[in-house]
Amino acid sequence: FDAVLQLGDSLLTSGLALEETDLIRIYEIQAIVFYTRDELQNSLFSFLSILELNSSHELDPVRTSPKIRNYFEEIRRDFLAKKRLAEQNRSRRQEQIDSLQSAIEDRSLAQVRGSMIRSILLPGWGHLHSGKRNMGWTLTAISLSSLGIGTWFSIETASREIDYLNETNPLLIQPKYNSFNDAYQLRNSVYLAFAALWVYSQIDLFYFSSSPAKGTPFKKSLSYIPGVSVTPTNRLQLDWRFNW
Repeated sequence: FDAVLQLGDSLLTSGLALEETDLIRIYEIQAIVFYTRDELQNSLFSFLSILELNSSHELDPVRTSPKIRNYFEEIRRDFLAKKRLAEQNRSRRQEQIDSLQSAIEDRSLAQVRGSMIRSILLPGWGHLHSGKRNMGWTLTAISLSSLGIGTWFSIETASREIDYLNETNPLLIQPKYNSFNDAYQLRNSVYLAFAALWVYSQIDLFYFSSSPAKGTPFKKSLSYIPGVSVTPTNRLQLDWRFNW
């Protein structure tokens, strides 16, 4: 028996590319020898090695005693039960992972949408929502300042225009027109600066920021193209296209 076991071990550790049938035959001989010598732990290991290679392998009923075959079948039943349980656990874990990933992606997409909508309404607000606080507060402060100054110049422009149009003194018409024109130009400059800031804010958030949960650029989460144009009546027009 010792010579048989040593020969089997030497073949298994030789590094030779043995066929599956040869490996099974070596493990089978070792398992039977170990069982005969009442070394059940070693016999169990050899039988399990067979089942790892081929779980449907059958022992030869002519050359193998019923007692050994019954022992092998007990090992097979336990092996297959544990294998099924492991597969079920693996499947459940995969389902949980898939469900968690889906929830993270949904939550991330919702955060991206929220950031983009906020950025459209007010440059900087979307950055704050996405966690870029330094950039967000800077853009928000500049945006609010621009809107405030622009609003003041709009009111002032309208007031100076009324004064200019209502002026009847020829000596005062030109000065009042100049005053109106100055306010008009400043108003347009402020709104143009706000428009440029708005476009910059969208581009920075869309191309150079990352979505909160996934750490990927926003542009991978949706398709979004900001733009600014001048209408035929010389008014600024902000436009955008996006696809969730």
